[in-house]
Order: sequence, then structure tokens, then C-alpha cells
Amino acid sequence: MVLVTAPSAHPVFGVPERLVDLGYVPNQEAALERHARYNQIVREVSGSTGADLLDLDALFAGAPPARLGQLFRSDGIHFNQAGLQQAASHAAAEIGRRVPR
Repeated sequence: MVLVTAPSAHPVFGVPERLVDLGYVPNQEAALERHARYNQIVREVSGSTGADLLDLDALFAGAPPARLGQLFRSDGIHFNQAGLQQAASHAAAEIGRRVPR
């Protein structure tokens, strides 16, 4: 089993107001806190169960802002084509490292 954290451009670019306006989150701060907590829980469950962890959040968190803007859609949470390709390449490399040959 592989657990995957959820990357986001929100810490860098902010949470789009439309997510608040549509009622998905009560405010921008809550969105950031919930997202961080989700990733923390995924890491904790991975550690406590021994499940493999694909930490895409950590991978993308270190990207420069200009690069993040090239990887995410305008909502800051979903990848665009370039982001999907980078995530898939990273996932394939990680799986390749873990599969016995």
C-alpha cells in the first residue's frame, strides 16, 4: 500500500477566494490548516502502519514560486499537465526503487 500526501500551491499563492465564497472552507486560514493537517495524518498513518509514503507535498513544497505556477491549475490544488507529468515521473521512480528486481 502506498499513501500519498496532497501537494498545494496555496501556502505560496494563497487560497482562492472562490473556495471560500462557494463554502468549501470557512476562510483561507482554515483551508491551509486543514490541508496541512491532512498531510500530517497521512504521514502519521504511513509511519504507524508501515505503508509506503509518496510525499508529494514535501516534493513540491520546496519548489520556487515560479515553478509552482507552472505545475498547478489556477485553483492551486490540482495539477496541470506539467504537474501531472512531474508527479507521475516521481511516483514511477519511487515505485521502481521499491520493487525488487
